[in-house]
Amino acid sequence: MNHAEAAAILQAAGSPFELAKEPVAGRETTVFKTRERSIREKIANAAVHGDKVFLVYGDWRITFTEFVEYTWGAAHALSGEFGVKRHDRIAILAYNRPEWLIPLFGAASIAAIGRSGRVLVPRTKRGAGFPKQVDQLRDLEG
Repeated sequence: MNHAEAAAILQAAGSPFELAKEPVAGRETTVFKTRERSIREKIANAAVHGDKVFLVYGDWRITFTEFVEYTWGAAHALSGEFGVKRHDRIAILAYNRPEWLIPLFGAASIAAIGRSGRVLVPRTKRGAGFPKQVDQLRDLEG
């Protein structure tokens, strides 16, 4: 089977990978017709995978159920305890480890990170550049 034949099967009408044309941010775009429409929907749908492993980091395993629970917990904490609301800007200052995904998805699920939001991605190892990055985050305020 060649690429074109495989694509035709995978993208056939009614398949999970069926393609459609829809406006996205004002531009006609090819999208998956049955895709999740939001981060909230993607997180909720992840729960159907239950205790299957979602993420591996060394000896640590996070299941889909745990990821969903942690993410909703982070969303609740951000909105309830810290007052974060739609279109607010937040900063997640963390090492490149699984833990930073939880507040990222939690923030996205309450729309604190939207399509116009900015994300600062650290490019340093072991926190060497964190003071400079904190200054960069302060510059984004306002």
